Amino acid sequence: MRHHAVPALLATAALLTAQQAVPSQAPLGHDEANALVAASRLLQLKHTTFDTRAGEPTLPADLRSEAADVDHFLVQIGATIDEGNKQALRDRGLELLDYIPNRAWIVRGTAAQVAGCVRDGVAIWSSPLHAAYRVDPLLLSGPTPARVAVLGFLGVDRATLRAQIAAAGGTVAEEHEQIDRWLMLVPATPELCKALARCRDVQWVEAEGLVTDRNDTMTWAVQTATSGNRRIWTAGLRGEGQIIGHMDGAIATSSCHFSDPANPVGPNHRKIVYTSGTGSANTHGTHTASTSAGDPFPVNGTTTARGLAYAAKIAHSNNYSASSWNSLAVAHRNAGARVHTNSWGNDGTTAYDAHCNAIDAFSWTYEDNLVLFAETNLSTLKNPENAKNLVAVGNALNGASYMSKGGGGVGPTSDGRRKPDLFAPGTSIIAASTAACGTTSLTGTSMACPAATAASALIRQYFAQGFYPSGAANAADSFSPTGALVKAVLVNTCQDMTGVAATVPNTTEGWGRIVLDETLHFSGDLGRMWVADVRRANGLATGGQRTFSIAVLSSARPLEITMAFTDFAGAVNAAAAAVNNLNLEVTAPNGTIYLGNAFSGGFSTTGGTADAINNVERVTLASPVVGTWTIRVVGTSVPQGPCGYALCASGDLGGGFGFASVANYGAGKPGTLGVPSITGNLPVIPSTWTLSGALTLSNAFGIVVYGDAPTSLPFDGGTVLANPLILNIVTTGATIGQWSFPVTIPNSSVFNGVSTYWQFWMPNDPVASGERWAASAGLKMTMGN
Repeated sequence: MRHHAVPALLATAALLTAQQAVPSQAPLGHDEANALVAASRLLQLKHTTFDTRAGEPTLPADLRSEAADVDHFLVQIGATIDEGNKQALRDRGLELLDYIPNRAWIVRGTAAQVAGCVRDGVAIWSSPLHAAYRVDPLLLSGPTPARVAVLGFLGVDRATLRAQIAAAGGTVAEEHEQIDRWLMLVPATPELCKALARCRDVQWVEAEGLVTDRNDTMTWAVQTATSGNRRIWTAGLRGEGQIIGHMDGAIATSSCHFSDPANPVGPNHRKIVYTSGTGSANTHGTHTASTSAGDPFPVNGTTTARGLAYAAKIAHSNNYSASSWNSLAVAHRNAGARVHTNSWGNDGTTAYDAHCNAIDAFSWTYEDNLVLFAETNLSTLKNPENAKNLVAVGNALNGASYMSKGGGGVGPTSDGRRKPDLFAPGTSIIAASTAACGTTSLTGTSMACPAATAASALIRQYFAQGFYPSGAANAADSFSPTGALVKAVLVNTCQDMTGVAATVPNTTEGWGRIVLDETLHFSGDLGRMWVADVRRANGLATGGQRTFSIAVLSSARPLEITMAFTDFAGAVNAAAAAVNNLNLEVTAPNGTIYLGNAFSGGFSTTGGTADAINNVERVTLASPVVGTWTIRVVGTSVPQGPCGYALCASGDLGGGFGFASVANYGAGKPGTLGVPSITGNLPVIPSTWTLSGALTLSNAFGIVVYGDAPTSLPFDGGTVLANPLILNIVTTGATIGQWSFPVTIPNSSVFNGVSTYWQFWMPNDPVASGERWAASAGLKMTMGN
């Protein structure tokens, strides 16, 4: 510790010598603060810190006070403060009020009494308590708040303080007694702040303290982990257009957090678009629904205790059970829900059972959906949070303590997979109660899960409103993400919880705590996000692989890459649940290879073995090498395929990287082997695409057609691209007419965001109708970011 203290002491010595005033608002480290305390003649005021041996600092004329005009002074003594020297001041007629470091007091008395203390050596320095010392410097240097809090000295009665405020030109809006002193709330102007500080019995003037409920704390913790910073809301993501599936106790529909005076529960209701089950309002269910999407503002105008996705709606069932979960989830999905929160489970088993199977099967079948479950509050992981495709959510402490765990079972699953997945605030969460507009505080993983689900809804909205890739909403960029992509982005936002002894990944905290702003990219951000969303139809089979390239511009920000895939449901009579195995491999510009989930000390390391059982894999580098990085997804074993997947990367990324958009459109025209296929690896700049296809005549020729618009014309029972710009002749292979065609894409920013349209024509197919042409459907490919 000594090497830290020495610079601080040297800085203090310089301060003592130069006699400079040092602003005291900046936070200090522990060693620096100790050094200041050791300097006995320093006076540490919010206005400034100065050495009293040099006299007072220069003060604005309108904030200076003359000794004859005040009743309150600063008095500093030369010895360590004890009861003896305090009594010596009292013996001189002074009333000691508040202590000021170092070795000083605010005292009430007369100028003559104070001067006598200094003259006789009872004190070594004194000063009037100037108006400058009575007003928060932030009020003088920053924007003026709507109201200020005016605190009177101890023992000053309410009438006296009110009269002085009125004389200064202020109007008291509220008044509150605070243990033998009064605090008044006063509408503010800049000049009034100074006038209030000059009042004889005013001790302090500051901005009104606007307190927030602990659910409001959760909302900034998940968004930015910075107190009061709700940047995701400010950017325009509040849950609009999203519906959250909610299985829990009955929601208090009369609560102002959910009620709609104009519409009954159903498709037109402002909050609850679907409901099933009967029974009276339930505190637990009302609370979790409120945490995710509650909003009292339209009903009573208050913004307190809003849910994280407060503009979203809810599809709700309170008649849930493990056996009925799938049917209810499907009903919620049919009502528009795409993310699903569940704060319940089975603490009596660790088995991958029928319920787990149902959850994984639902996720595989409806690949736009993401299911989240609160993990158990017991010490070890239970069921069904051990299902593969869901997100198992643990309880982190709230607000400024978000770096620490609040509760939740420790994994792994019984077959060795890593769970839980991540953490969200679940401690002392304030949300709706069953009362008309009341709130209550609850703690547990039950409270964390709806927060994580709401975060997932905001991620979905990000893509649905076209924030990707530009960082600003653009309807032309809108797309519906898979549940795997939402999960990949959600995990990519996670940060290591320093309050947990082990570094990520681990089976105590999974990948850590959600902080959305760590990954989501908005206009003007220094970092960027890149994603690839590959649906099952274009996914990998065993032995298949896809390669992507991203450009890292600097090592100033960590490079974080997350792959997630939705696995086929495991067999309930199998001892291990994993079915498909996709692996993540990342190659640095210098050729170094990193395997997914090979971590040491919280960051990726070389070597290790590929992860064969987890369907989330990550590579994270604290200081990545500048240059082009290669991301490869390998279908190591895919018994149930093809298997889709999603990728998310964040860091100081450049413009030359691929945007995941490949889709077929239009109608093909069948030939001998059916409708010819056309597929393409996802576009990457700079790169060589590979267009490929099958179901054509063997050892024949075909034509690859390129157009700059999706316009197609009816042709002989199918459609063809209108106005094709390029014709390329390709030869089909010997095996069921397979073919491939490379397309080189130059590294030019002019191609960013450009869509191209392709089709394969197969002439001279004797089985094809009409003019004996077979043709594929169209293929749309979008380039760049």
